[in-house]
Amino acid sequence: MTITYDDLNDLIKNGKIDTVVVACVDMQGRLMGKRLTGRHFYDWLKRRLALARLYMR
Repeated sequence: MTITYDDLNDLIKNGKIDTVVVACVDMQGRLMGKRLTGRHFYDWLKRRLALARLYMR
């Protein structure tokens, strides 16, 4: 299932998403990463997308 940027914002505002796990699998199959609040992840993503758009010009 793919969630668009706007859908993510709506889900966070409605309280349906509280925490986002950003992780990858290590050599033993464990998830290694961080838990972020939904709002923090959304703001982080918004900044990164803005920088990516500037870079691509």
